[in-house]
Amino acid sequence: MKKLLLLIPVLLAVVLISGCLNVAMYTKVDKSGNISNLKMEINTTSYVYNLMAQNIQSEGYSSMKEYILSNYTKSLDGSTAGNTVDYSEEWSGDHVKMIIDLKGSIVPSADSGIKISRDGDFLLYEMSMGDDDSSGQMPSSSEFANMSDAMLSAITFDYYLEMPGKIVDSNANEIKGNKAEWHFNGKTMASMDRLYAKSEVPKAPGFGAIVALLAVLCGYGLMAAGRKRD
Repeated sequence: MKKLLLLIPVLLAVVLISGCLNVAMYTKVDKSGNISNLKMEINTTSYVYNLMAQNIQSEGYSSMKEYILSNYTKSLDGSTAGNTVDYSEEWSGDHVKMIIDLKGSIVPSADSGIKISRDGDFLLYEMSMGDDDSSGQMPSSSEFANMSDAMLSAITFDYYLEMPGKIVDSNANEIKGNKAEWHFNGKTMASMDRLYAKSEVPKAPGFGAIVALLAVLCGYGLMAAGRKRD
């Protein structure tokens, strides 16, 4: 999300010319505190897609796919070893959805903006919304500020988080069991500090539970043996 915030000036120009843009992100955290699945969907028009493609080609990349696969994992653990990254596009008339899907066991790096930590029997997930100096990249004139408010509102974000256990505390808009959702736009994102969720950690069955299970299974076995004798 930190990198997305740094792209706001570019997105503003795109929105000014062509209209709205939506970014949906899906993050799944396992009980070890690693990210097992990270997916991003960018929904926009073919015109916006072509503008982005032109900008990417000017940076030396031959395609959107090459750019995504070369850069997407840099803010994570710096390595794709053991992980898979897939990029695909879904076209429907003038609408295009770009899908980036990363699966594996991803350990976020310190500069990714994502922090996952253990607190006793709970797992904490935090994602900062931007760099402290990111606002310095934006012009400060009142005319631009009024114009940017409208444009920023046209960039919408949906963030979906799935934790390994029930979420007991969060600043999400919606919480359902082990899932949390945040819905905001570029304007409100500028005033947000972080996304936060605290969940229970599923406990592995102890030795007592294993013994109890074996006792039940043995009981069923004895019952079955008794029936055969009868």
